[in-house]
Amino acid sequence: MVQRLLPAADGSLMAESEKRAAIETLGRLCNESRAVYEVWLQARSIGRLPSYDDLHLKSVLALIPNIVVVDVLQESADYRYRQVGWREIEARKADPTGKTVREWYSGEILSFVLENYDMAAQGGEPFVDFSIDITASQRYIETETLFLPLSNDGKTVTQVMVYSHYLEQPSSPAR
Repeated sequence: MVQRLLPAADGSLMAESEKRAAIETLGRLCNESRAVYEVWLQARSIGRLPSYDDLHLKSVLALIPNIVVVDVLQESADYRYRQVGWREIEARKADPTGKTVREWYSGEILSFVLENYDMAAQGGEPFVDFSIDITASQRYIETETLFLPLSNDGKTVTQVMVYSHYLEQPSSPAR
């Protein structure tokens, strides 16, 4: 387990992160995160990481809006957003598709995000970040984020698929 605090510019706590191996947290995962993890597990062969094409996402079609896929850019220690679901775009209030993580983020949040992608890319094992984050749109609260390493050759992590579980904040009544 890895824990980390992310302070906001004003010194307040922006996020508290608790990262755990996915297999250790099955009982704690929401049903949706568990379903995405099961799709990854079914595609994984003994000793081989699955590729994106190996995943049978039909069983989790309703969750695709919450999925991001990034390409691992080995030469630059960065990640490029390949696929970003519409809920992810709505939560961010913009579409990062085609941009790198280093182009999209800066400051402390950049190192926070890179740390997660690095753990998935270098460790080659799925894990969950139980950060509680209010999104840029203020509409969603992110309660857990599942990181799933993917590979084109079964060994080297070439992509990371991310499923973020959101709770929609109740809208305040009009006054």
